[in-house]
Amino acid sequence: MLTMNLDKKSLVILSLMYIYLPIVIFLGTWTRPYIALACIGVLFLCALRCIRSSRNPSGQAADGNIQTGLWTVLGSLLFFIAIGYYAGYGRFADQPFDWYKHNAIMADLTSRPWPVYYTNRNEYSMLTYYIAQYIVPSAIGKIFGSFRCTEIALYAWNILGIFLVFLHMISYLKSKSSGGQILCALAIPLFSLPVALSRLVLKYFTATSDEFKTGIDFVNWYYYNDGIKIQYFDNFYHLRWTFPQVITIWLILMLFLEYKTYIKYYVLIMLPGMLYSSFSFVGMLPLAFGYVLERICKKDKNVYFQMLSFENISVILTTGLVFIFYFYGNVGGEKPDGINFHLMPYGPETAVVYFAFVGINVLIYFLVLFKDHKNDGIYYASFGTLAFLPLVSMGLHNDLLTRSAIPSLFIVMIYLMLFLRDQRLRLGAGNFTKSIRVAVCLVLLAVGAYYPLAQLADRIATEDYHSLGRGYWWPTMEGWANRKLRAKDDLKYNYYTYDLKDKFFYKYLAPHD
Repeated sequence: MLTMNLDKKSLVILSLMYIYLPIVIFLGTWTRPYIALACIGVLFLCALRCIRSSRNPSGQAADGNIQTGLWTVLGSLLFFIAIGYYAGYGRFADQPFDWYKHNAIMADLTSRPWPVYYTNRNEYSMLTYYIAQYIVPSAIGKIFGSFRCTEIALYAWNILGIFLVFLHMISYLKSKSSGGQILCALAIPLFSLPVALSRLVLKYFTATSDEFKTGIDFVNWYYYNDGIKIQYFDNFYHLRWTFPQVITIWLILMLFLEYKTYIKYYVLIMLPGMLYSSFSFVGMLPLAFGYVLERICKKDKNVYFQMLSFENISVILTTGLVFIFYFYGNVGGEKPDGINFHLMPYGPETAVVYFAFVGINVLIYFLVLFKDHKNDGIYYASFGTLAFLPLVSMGLHNDLLTRSAIPSLFIVMIYLMLFLRDQRLRLGAGNFTKSIRVAVCLVLLAVGAYYPLAQLADRIATEDYHSLGRGYWWPTMEGWANRKLRAKDDLKYNYYTYDLKDKFFYKYLAPHD
């Protein structure tokens, strides 16, 4: 069998380049030259120190190589390309409703100067959104003067990111067999918590808990009743609907797991997440705090010095402040009550919804993995986050829950794969408890795969292969950039900084002619 060795250090360098290239382009085009040079200089220095001082992350072998079958790698890559096709990348296949936004933002980034400003009926604003995943494809489209080039570049850029996540997974899980590596590839689009089971259970408690349909050909479930909006979406849903908020976030999480002992580089590794997905970045913070707290509980006095390292502090005071001021122009503005943060309105009759949803989707896996991770701070942080998020809401469709859960869901997926690797089910081995845990895990994983497989099957069955280049299309985001429009609040308020002349980023950081 043909094999190939992947150098771990080269993979880390390539991953950091993938994560940070959009950040560097953003700093170089959305901020003034001296600010960009200072931020990029600090990032380069800290990244260099990180690579040099952590040559042997996560217990890798001394040579740091990853051995894999050539045909397994090529087959996995073709699989990801097919997943990207049905997810709508490149607009070769039908795209779900959220691509209105994706296409409009990329069209503006392709055709307009950076930073992107809007004028709509005397309302002046700036595009303020987590745009990192769009930046490289849009820059390529801008160079060639073609939005179609942007779309094709996005397809390639997304697949590259997914492939890097796959390589990190087989490295971290030490998957040496072709079967184990194929399972890693399948897990990337097909993993989900057993939400299909929670839907069946909740049907007994409310007659209105049925399909929540949005857009076209929507094959999923969303509990959206009595003011309660809860769901944990599967990986294929996120790859299809919200790819900017998962692909690079997953890659960041893999680096975090591999370098978790290097607390002094946490900000360097995690901070880019802000520009890829603000809510996903929020969801990563408990994971970092969970491991730090674990070290504190083990009376590791070094942890405080690592937290206050030169790398952490310098990146926060440069790029971190730029991101904070950039997003504060949006989140710091006045917002309608309907999309602001608030507690979920559970009452005596609806509290059972929370306990049933969390019990099925969170508690069972928590118990399955407890024996192996009872001293693991990241384990408690992940499941604690998943248990807490259904209690709160923010955004028209509670994006705080569905997006902030992304990091914890990914960690649970990795931990379950570690569990299945280490806790092999051996009939007749005499370990009944282990057999039960593995059986429960396999059954729930099979139930969880229902929705991603149903969505994928639906796309394959309904796809018109004779009509390419379709999908939802907005030519620009400028059409919604006015607070006086009679439109949905999320369209008017989620993407813009208004009252520019009063905003710190515009006044002091953004370039001006």
